[in-house]
Amino acid sequence: MFKKAFVFLWLLAIPFIGTAQKNLVENISNEDIKTVLLYPYGPNQDFAKRYLNPPVLNLASNQSLFLEFDDLRANYTQYRVKIIHCEIDGTQSNISEMDYLKEFNEFIINNYQVSRNTKVQYYHYIFKLPNLFRSGLYKIAVFEEYTSGTPVIEKYFEVLDAKVKVNASINPAQDPQKWQTDHQINLKLDFGPYTIYNPQEELLVYVKQNFRNDRIFELNNKRLFAAGNNVLSYRFFENENLIPAGNEFRYCDVSSNFSKGDNVSEIKRGETDKLRLIPQRPRNKKAYLNAYDNDGGFIINNYDNQEYELGSDYMEVSFVADKPRLDENEKISVVGKFNNWDKNDGQMSINPNTGFYEKTYLIKQGIYDFEFELQNSTSATNPNQFEGDFSETNNSYEIFIYHKSPRARSTELIGYQRLNSFSNK
Repeated sequence: MFKKAFVFLWLLAIPFIGTAQKNLVENISNEDIKTVLLYPYGPNQDFAKRYLNPPVLNLASNQSLFLEFDDLRANYTQYRVKIIHCEIDGTQSNISEMDYLKEFNEFIINNYQVSRNTKVQYYHYIFKLPNLFRSGLYKIAVFEEYTSGTPVIEKYFEVLDAKVKVNASINPAQDPQKWQTDHQINLKLDFGPYTIYNPQEELLVYVKQNFRNDRIFELNNKRLFAAGNNVLSYRFFENENLIPAGNEFRYCDVSSNFSKGDNVSEIKRGETDKLRLIPQRPRNKKAYLNAYDNDGGFIINNYDNQEYELGSDYMEVSFVADKPRLDENEKISVVGKFNNWDKNDGQMSINPNTGFYEKTYLIKQGIYDFEFELQNSTSATNPNQFEGDFSETNNSYEIFIYHKSPRARSTELIGYQRLNSFSNK
């Protein structure tokens, strides 16, 4: 229960800025480690699409968290894992490991297999994370041989202890100037018997678009309104709850190195096969076209060898943007889950032979979503200006409710909802 909670929350008006988790930098320090995936999985779920699940684990569910990755050095390495409880900014918390883990916090990855009939050989590692019993933000750190020095993999995940019911909806913006380009978030929280004395000081609420850490919209505790018995709602007056919608993701089907899949223009077979994608043009001035996508994610898949995890090969895939020459202060990048949405890593350079902007990645056979983003070094620009913003776009959204009680030693994740725009399920 909360006392005199007549305070308000409003959404930050600056797009794509999240101050709550600004330091959540995920790291893969060894370039031979590829296709790093962290996901929850449980009975009766689609095994092939498990990669698309965001790394959020409900303590009340029968799911477990899994980490998978490939090592292209194709030699056995004894990887060791540590689970680190974090503050909301991603730094390590002060609570003891015994407060969230029953086991000694050092685990060896013993589940590994060797790729089969692939040109690029690799070891495929799988690790099932241990059971945790405290909610909040965590980091999994993977080390080579010893749990000291710099981890080769660092990825964040969240554990939910559901105490608050979240009722959110995503709709086209009501503002007549934004209804064609933005999504509008409406949100209500039902605390039931859960006690919270000062929501303005103790709550942290944020929205994540398409599972991206670079698309986090933090709620600022200025617009929280009591709307019934232990129910709080958010009222917005100046478009603070609007988010640029973006566009449906582009995709490429690189499931085969024999026949060209969707959006593949050329295949060159060799010691490592090379695929070149069809040049992609800007869509910001085109009409919206409804198309299914995986919200920026990817699925490992191949048509040549049905053993996906071990029989899918690695290929050099060149992403190509058909764009007039950029200004001196402009940059264009290709981004997606496959490169952890890293604009710097995805920066494209012009091919003097074709006049197109290109970037080549060594990726595993499958179906990949991607998009192009423009950056301007002299001013704040909308990263969607290449792809366009359309309110018809079907995005995934996550709502996170964190609580830091003055008496608590850590910040707890007490509410969570995952929904799609318009379907709101």
